Amino acid sequence: MKIAILTQPLHINYGGILQAFAVQKILKDMGHEVITLDIPWKDAESKISLYVRIKLFIATLLLFLLNRLKAQDIVWPYNTRKRNRKLINYSMRSFINRIINLSPVIDTERSLKRYIKEKNIDVCVVGSDQVWRPMYSPNINWYFLNFLSDDANIKRIALSASFGTSDW
Repeated sequence: MKIAILTQPLHINYGGILQAFAVQKILKDMGHEVITLDIPWKDAESKISLYVRIKLFIATLLLFLLNRLKAQDIVWPYNTRKRNRKLINYSMRSFINRIINLSPVIDTERSLKRYIKEKNIDVCVVGSDQVWRPMYSPNINWYFLNFLSDDANIKRIALSASFGTSDW
């Protein structure tokens, strides 16, 4: 069977990269032809709520006041990740390309539908982890496999998929 895996973008999440490798390896070892769809990351900075930003600020301030941080360590936590994201992504990309069989970059629904059709995909697996969390997903509707037509004979599987929060 030809299997396409749709998971979170593989850029800076080490756990996500390892789970993508593990799922792909197990399915390959079972004799399937497997590819992980390379969906690009869209910057989630604008999606971070004011509530989360305030919590991050208060946590940083409390840690400083409790002398757990040195003065030079006081940074806005999200900005630290933003500054390092390019560097981490660059270093991880060669690792990802070596261990995971990736599709070409797919950034539109049209190209996603075309790729699935051209490759004669038999099964679409969505997962794992917080693939159904809008803040983390480049296009949340894709992670519910809405790009597959109702008459498509493609099997749909959710593998350890979650919302990752009690409030969606």
